[in-house]
Amino acid sequence: MVTGVAPGTTTIYYSAGGCYAYRLETVNPAPVSLVGPSEVCVGSTITLTDAVSGGAWTSSNTAVATVSSSGVVTGMSAGTVNIYYTIGSCSVSRTIIVDPAPAAITGPTSVLVTYSIVLSDATTGGSWLSSSPSIATVGALTGIVTGVSAGSVNIYYTVGGCSVARTITVSEVPFISSPAWGAPTAKPGISATASSEGSMSVYPNPTSGRLNIQWENQTTGDADHKYLMLPATRYTGQLFRSVMFPARHS
Repeated sequence: MVTGVAPGTTTIYYSAGGCYAYRLETVNPAPVSLVGPSEVCVGSTITLTDAVSGGAWTSSNTAVATVSSSGVVTGMSAGTVNIYYTIGSCSVSRTIIVDPAPAAITGPTSVLVTYSIVLSDATTGGSWLSSSPSIATVGALTGIVTGVSAGSVNIYYTVGGCSVARTITVSEVPFISSPAWGAPTAKPGISATASSEGSMSVYPNPTSGRLNIQWENQTTGDADHKYLMLPATRYTGQLFRSVMFPARHS
């Protein structure tokens, strides 16, 4: 039995009587324990290394994970695989778990400041995380994203050690001041001219699909105020409400 002591080449002799035979033997450096992660996601990569150079990498099951000549392991399908590093006839191995990646995130890709949208994922059991809560927050278990300030943010959904992401654009709420509403229709005995003592603001509400309408700085000194009915402009092709405007008697 030959026991390697140090890397190199040596001659082993066998003698019987006055005769002998010999064989040249090469002692390879033994690889040390592999260094690197023990898990990878399907479609992702990790890198394994060994302190002893010059070896070759192989996978026990390339359908689960492949490995390159530089030790880069790519997850192919969920399962467990052994990655081997071999120098000469000496090998070390590392067991790698390949985790399934979550499904793609579904839901809107934009939201207004102070408004919320809901993201979802077909893979259950995960948690949600925002890359920048100062732009948008997300409920860790609900996937409800709320706009905080204008900008772009990545929302991550993680199951085990595997994540998928969706980029969300957060915009300021659009503002329209005093739009043209057309001529009002007066009720009997009431002037057909709306009071100009106020300012109207219109805010789109993407969550409800409607417009929020606010009447500001309205003067109500005349206790005998009556009202005109003005049809609201159409939003996304649908008439959703009428608005009351103050008017004075003729």
